[in-house]
Amino acid sequence: PPSYLPLLADIDECQDPAIAARCVENAECCNLPSHFLCKCNDGYEGDGEVLCTDVDECRNPQACPPNAQCINTPGNYTCACPEGFVGADPYKDCQDVDECTYPNVCGPGAICTNLAGSYRCDCPPGYDGDGRADQGCVDQDECARSPCGRNANCLNNDGSFRCLCPDGYSGDPMHGCEVKPAAQRVEDICVSMVGLIIALVITALLALVAVAVAVSCWLMAYRRRPKTIAPLPHPPEFPNPLFSNPDAVPEPTPDYIS
Repeated sequence: PPSYLPLLADIDECQDPAIAARCVENAECCNLPSHFLCKCNDGYEGDGEVLCTDVDECRNPQACPPNAQCINTPGNYTCACPEGFVGADPYKDCQDVDECTYPNVCGPGAICTNLAGSYRCDCPPGYDGDGRADQGCVDQDECARSPCGRNANCLNNDGSFRCLCPDGYSGDPMHGCEVKPAAQRVEDICVSMVGLIIALVITALLALVAVAVAVSCWLMAYRRRPKTIAPLPHPPEFPNPLFSNPDAVPEPTPDYIS
């Protein structure tokens, strides 16, 4: 009867080289009860017997974290922090590098602006150049394009310029300078002379004050110096003939000899 039929053991078809050869490259033969299956390896897709193509995992926007670069490889992928970013584990996080904190990243006079994964060097207004470390920024001579008005003088400054009316002229130097009237010119001369006289008087007063202070300091130092009294000279000593020898008896003069 059927209940007494012997159990049939499963045949592993994958052990048969001819059957296993039906699986294409990047596929493996999987034995199943009563049959087999050609399955594409991880990272590949297809039916396993006709074709197994590489799966581009980088098509998934969430394969790598933000700011990380996804690199597809045969049957796999990798995450890496691109240039301008850094991270201990690129599969988790990549942080932007602030290149502007590095010394001399831009040239002299340039302004550094940090960008996502990069930076930019710009020259401020009034300067020419690309701002790179090997060139920097050079002052722009605005006076070369004659920006001032008629009869005005242009003075180039570091990063800017000034327009000035010359002596004897007045007005807005950016639009034009006109010759001053005679009365105004005389007034300007008088004002200049008064200013010169005031400056000379102030200079003379300062000189006098300096001399007075110097003399006062000298007098104070002279009065405070120690005074020394020179010893009086001793009068010359002459021996007294009467007392030079107390035992001697004076001899009478010849006029008193009897």
